[in-house]
Amino acid sequence: MTAERLLIFDVADLRGIRVECKKCQAQITIRLDQTPGIKAVCPSCNAEWFGGQGAHDAALGLTNAIKLWLKYEREKKPDATLRLEFSDPTRQ
Repeated sequence: MTAERLLIFDVADLRGIRVECKKCQAQITIRLDQTPGIKAVCPSCNAEWFGGQGAHDAALGLTNAIKLWLKYEREKKPDATLRLEFSDPTRQ
C-alpha cells in the first residue's frame, strides 16, 4: 500500500506569487490584491526570467486567472471552490 501526504490550500488563502531569479537569487512577490503584473526581467541583475514572450505571457495569464477567480468569489459567491494541491515537502 502506498500512502501520500498532500497540502491543500484554498485559492483565497494565496497572498501572492513569488518569483525568484535563478541567476542572482533576488526575489519579488506579486501581491494578488495589487494591479502590477510580473516583470519579464530581474529588477536586480536584468536577467531575462522567462526565456521569451510565450513563457512571460503564461506567467501573466496564471496571475490574472487567479486574480479573476478571487474577484468572482467575492462578487458572485460560486457554489464551488478552487483548491491547490501540493506534495508535502517534508515527506521524501
